[in-house]
Amino acid sequence: MSNGKPMRAVICYDIEIDGGLSDAAKFEALLKDFSNQFEGYIKDKDPDIAKIVNFPKIQAEVPMQERRGETGSLSEIVFRGSRAASSSSAKKEWLVMTSTPYEIHVRAMDGPNEGKDFIFPVDQLPHPMRKYFRNAGAMDGKEISINPRRMGMYGKQK
Repeated sequence: MSNGKPMRAVICYDIEIDGGLSDAAKFEALLKDFSNQFEGYIKDKDPDIAKIVNFPKIQAEVPMQERRGETGSLSEIVFRGSRAASSSSAKKEWLVMTSTPYEIHVRAMDGPNEGKDFIFPVDQLPHPMRKYFRNAGAMDGKEISINPRRMGMYGKQK
């Protein structure tokens, strides 16, 4: 321990997949399986180290979004703030059913339109949100917030 706090470690693989979405999904399943077996690998190789190493969270995924380039040095990664629940009162009101770089199909999760499906043009989203829809399907299944007035101005009910 350092200053009474445990030391932390991160493993990062910068991987390129030359294939389609189904190939990426198959690879992601293999990557998750590999990650889940790492703790057993440590127990087999060095049982003493295994007694002092904890894995509070295991994550392995292929983020289905465009990246600018290779990951830099791990020593230069900046970890920002807590991942605690946001104090923002913004509620996720829409479930993305399908998405393309041009339009998203969302379902209202709350309010008077609950359960109704809408089509919304990506170019009418707030600028910071548009980047998440550059790749088709990248946000499918995610919950998002769109101001109900904006949805009324640009969205169309299916």
